[in-house]
Amino acid sequence: MSTLVKICSICGAKHAESEFLCSCGALLDRIEPVPDPDLEPPVPPDEQIGSAVSSCPQPPEPNAASIECGVTDRYCAEPPLILEHQGTSRLFEITNGDVLGQAHPTSTARLQLANLPGVNCLHREHCHFVCGQGAWRVTAIARPKFTNPTWVNHIKVEPGMSHPLRNGDRLTLCNIVFTVRVQGV
Repeated sequence: MSTLVKICSICGAKHAESEFLCSCGALLDRIEPVPDPDLEPPVPPDEQIGSAVSSCPQPPEPNAASIECGVTDRYCAEPPLILEHQGTSRLFEITNGDVLGQAHPTSTARLQLANLPGVNCLHREHCHFVCGQGAWRVTAIARPKFTNPTWVNHIKVEPGMSHPLRNGDRLTLCNIVFTVRVQGV
């Protein structure tokens, strides 16, 4: 019987299947557990040749959301984006195409924030994150009564406009401040 482990895609460290954060800061929640390579018995060379073709794993079928975004879940080239809340150090993982907003029954945002100071000033669909060619951008969602701005490093992102995000940037949504963490950069 083999033990399953998660291997960090950033630093290569091996972790228990239940762990979700690497010591290098990378999130492990989307890494597929694999049999521990240190516990697997070696395959004799004559068996490796005969079984290589039949045991090749096939890439998973993309799900509907990944087709819509133009990426697949496992084989995407975009670097993971993490927002670290400056007041609580809570981490929020962003995926390509995510909308972030206030937690509310009428919100359609995939990432809904709750239990943060000032979250009641956040729009229910406040901003949109997109990654293209390895670079992240945030777009302030335009609405008729846009009252609460989005800022990147003290530069206001006008409603309907986008702004690039880089590792270490300060992202402010209303009065909620995040530090941008782009994994692998």
